[in-house]
Amino acid sequence: MNIDNIIAGLPEQFLRSWELSDFLQVADSDVTFENAFIHDMSDNPIDCNIYHPKYGYPGFVTHENRPILTSFNPIIYQEPSGQYVYCKDHFPVTCLHVNGVITNKDGIQVKYVNHTMTNRTRLADSEDDFKKIYKREFVYAKIPNEYPYHKILTKKLKEHIEKCRKNYEENRVFIGNTAARTGDLSLIYVADRFESFLDALLNSNIDKFKKMIDIPDTNHLYLSSISSQNDYDFYYDLTKNLPNDFVQDVIDYFGSGPREGFFDPLQFLNLWHKPWEYFDGHMDEPSKFIGAVQNLDISEENKHIIFGFTLKFYGGYPIVKGDYQASVSLRLIEEAFLEYPNDTPEKTFCMRDGCSDFVPIIESEASTYLYSIKDFSNISDNHSIDFFYNVKNVPRHELVFDTVWYFKRGYRKGLVEPLAFLNLLWKQSNFVHRNLYGKVRSTFDTLNNLPLNELQKHILFGFILKWKGGIPIQVFNPDENRFYKILERAFLSFEGDTPEKLFCSKESLNHGIDLYSNQISQKGVSTDKDTIASTKSKDEWKNDFNSCQNREEIRECFIALTKLKSANGKPHLDAEQLDQFIELAFCDCNAGRKIKMNFRRGEIKRIRKVFYEFYVTSWPSYESSRNVKDKYVRLLTDYFEGFHYSATFSNFNK
Repeated sequence: MNIDNIIAGLPEQFLRSWELSDFLQVADSDVTFENAFIHDMSDNPIDCNIYHPKYGYPGFVTHENRPILTSFNPIIYQEPSGQYVYCKDHFPVTCLHVNGVITNKDGIQVKYVNHTMTNRTRLADSEDDFKKIYKREFVYAKIPNEYPYHKILTKKLKEHIEKCRKNYEENRVFIGNTAARTGDLSLIYVADRFESFLDALLNSNIDKFKKMIDIPDTNHLYLSSISSQNDYDFYYDLTKNLPNDFVQDVIDYFGSGPREGFFDPLQFLNLWHKPWEYFDGHMDEPSKFIGAVQNLDISEENKHIIFGFTLKFYGGYPIVKGDYQASVSLRLIEEAFLEYPNDTPEKTFCMRDGCSDFVPIIESEASTYLYSIKDFSNISDNHSIDFFYNVKNVPRHELVFDTVWYFKRGYRKGLVEPLAFLNLLWKQSNFVHRNLYGKVRSTFDTLNNLPLNELQKHILFGFILKWKGGIPIQVFNPDENRFYKILERAFLSFEGDTPEKLFCSKESLNHGIDLYSNQISQKGVSTDKDTIASTKSKDEWKNDFNSCQNREEIRECFIALTKLKSANGKPHLDAEQLDQFIELAFCDCNAGRKIKMNFRRGEIKRIRKVFYEFYVTSWPSYESSRNVKDKYVRLLTDYFEGFHYSATFSNFNK
């Protein structure tokens, strides 16, 4: 959560001089006036006789049946009958008292009813009152009940009260009477005291801060439970061999730097230390460190800060690539750090020296995948992702980064879950390595007969070749040469200029992936989204669903699904999911695994409307028969989760 966005929503209360008094007001106790009104015995209000047009009142002429404003002070008034009437403030009551029974002059028996004045305010007068003002503003700001946000709110309140006081002093008018001057000085005195209260908050540590404003310390207790309990001496000793002064950087950063007040420096060091301690002892399991941080019950911004200072501890980012475990693991932390979408001071502060011109941009990863590990479970290994990021298992770690990128952010984004493909690739590559000698053809036939569709097989063949050195293939062992040449011919025989034919080439392998630009730094490799999403090139794309309707026309009909937003603020589909749907439904005509659309139950009708409008605009021009509603309904029910055929068919036009 961005604190600047939160604070921007605080009210500008100090534009006029009298608003200083309004801001420094606190709730006062209620006041009850006894016998202020009269009711009949059924508790229905009765007009006082003094307001009644039948009787009127000396000094007033009543023309309408409505109250006349009076300004009586409390008096005792004697009626001509000798009875005394008690008149309270602005509520004079004229009643007869006979033998303990109270009646009005109309003879209706009545009773007195008290009146309570509520919502009264007064000028703050004590530290307890200042706490009430602070809590009022905290509730109004709607910010998290965390120390860093309280600290920033306190600074903002101090700025506001200073602005308010200046405005007041510039605009106040002395009217020349002692009472007015006394009130004026009293208001300034209260403003001074409130400002001193805020100064005391700003100068206190986290424990005293919480105590001063009586806010439950649940968050601090929680952070303590997930943090180490070390002192500064421990951290100075821990970092004594670092080339940079890591501890002092943390103290300056949260004490007086870009994140002043966001964390107490020692509190942050203890929060950071506990997951770092695991990482430092298990550097060959980087995903466990990342998972431990991501599973903490803290804000995404706080996780981002922990990742950033972990990178800074090791010298900062961008991480220098190398054939050692620390480089591999830190690159994964770097990726998790940069995935935080907002611009933050950490993205500058945690940068490696000499990299000030570096622009840290990273493409978003796929939110869903068409194929997961269960789709290949019988023909894959079952390793964790850390197995592949362990350089002892895969010394050529750049191949792992390239493969994960390809399905997570690159050309086949969202097609296959990266870990699922790595396990498939690992098992089948090892099978080839163990069996091809003397069995060139049978090894290829086994590979070619795997329970995969043609596209899956094409991609698998390409990556086996890529991990062997890339195409055109060059190996010197006769058996290997014959096998990989057969595999290469099968791979290249797949129709169209697929992304794999470029990505699995030697030139691509030699250049590698640029994580930050989301491109292969290779001349001639297209990053056009249509080419990436498509199995075939644009020129060869063929619609097998209906006749002649071209890809762009189809996409335009469904583009609304990427613009209409669900209740969570995100669109029903992202662009990659839309392209994936078009390929599956119109080109491959293969339902397979369904795509998960983002929607709530109440939004089904408007989603269904998009598909119905496609149906009514398409069939007259692109179908030979009118009886085709069924297959247009199945565009929704067969390719997306959560849509039932019978209900959709019955309500297609509703």
